[in-house]
Amino acid sequence: DTSYSMRESIGFLRYAARHFIAQMRRGDRVEIGAFNSQIRWVQPFTSDQRELNRILDFLTPKRIDYGTALWPAVCEGLKEIAPVEGRKVLLVFSDGENNVGNFRQCPIVAQAIARAVMIYGIALQTEYVDVFKRQRMKSVLDPLLPEVAVATGGGYFQLHRTDDLAATFSRVAEELHHQYTLGFEAPVLDGKTGSFRGVVDVLNRIIDIA
Repeated sequence: DTSYSMRESIGFLRYAARHFIAQMRRGDRVEIGAFNSQIRWVQPFTSDQRELNRILDFLTPKRIDYGTALWPAVCEGLKEIAPVEGRKVLLVFSDGENNVGNFRQCPIVAQAIARAVMIYGIALQTEYVDVFKRQRMKSVLDPLLPEVAVATGGGYFQLHRTDDLAATFSRVAEELHHQYTLGFEAPVLDGKTGSFRGVVDVLNRIIDIA
């Protein structure tokens, strides 16, 4: 998220992203995208950590651009990651709610599940000066991001302090490198189906017990 409200926090975001990149392992590839009222891909998929860190230096909020194309960016991210081989993860960071387009323009959850993409969301409430209202404002986080993250098998983290960013990015990287797949084969098929959310809830309870 490089909207105007991120002006005071963009340095912390770069620092946190570098922590994430530093934990890349052999075979991991990362692509970096940025969004405000527009969406742009600033670095194609690569395993070159030095190049990824160099690109981060150019991520700067656009002056007086209050647009947050959160859901259009997620839609574009799903298209971008679709051809990638292996496990796919879309990590989304934002300090605000979507105000460009709307959630229903793209079947995000259905596409993510169909393409086996886990969506992780990190939301940070920030403060910024609104140059039009001439007062200090608090960002409003998008209420749908945690629901999408859970529904796609990913995770959601809501932060209120910038100094928690690096630790959270590191935690996500650590979690992604220690996941495994559980399978179950029913002895008798009854033709019934359950919701993906229900499966996720059951797996979370199994992991908590373990």
